[in-house]
Amino acid sequence: MAAPKECPKIAHRGMPSCLQSVTAAIFDCPCWDGELTSRYRLPVAASRLDSLGLHAAAQRCRELASKPVIPADQAFKAMLELGEHCMELFFHQAQGAADFVRLLERSGLTEEQWNRGTSHQQLLDELSASRLQLLPGLAQPSLLLRGADDLVTPPAVIDTFQAAAHGQFGSFERSG
Repeated sequence: MAAPKECPKIAHRGMPSCLQSVTAAIFDCPCWDGELTSRYRLPVAASRLDSLGLHAAAQRCRELASKPVIPADQAFKAMLELGEHCMELFFHQAQGAADFVRLLERSGLTEEQWNRGTSHQQLLDELSASRLQLLPGLAQPSLLLRGADDLVTPPAVIDTFQAAAHGQFGSFERSG
């Protein structure tokens, strides 16, 4: 069903006036600033690379995290150096990542179908642009949820959300 002419499709840059009837919002593990996310996640990836004996890759992660600007594709590639352990960055325990990978392998999806899920990668830099400046415009009551071990929504983003949007924050223990 197409949106009415007076209500344009939602773009990632803002909310059309016809959607101002939203009375509350819940945000689950949002990436509102890709660079802050990378700066938060890369040192964790570096530590894990060191534990695997991949010291040169770990050093690249640390160097990348210290740069004034972190291209999203470079951060992504640096984390891929973890190989089969890369998914562990997104789970509370390594077993959860292994279980997830097994589910993916058993999904029955073809390679073409999997490739459709990577179409956003060419837009990583645009998708990673900071949206923190939009938070003061959030007038509705809001709740931000994240896992205690979540590496997507760093503390700096949570602080900005709570200060700018007067939003509530909740964290799930034993979750990434």
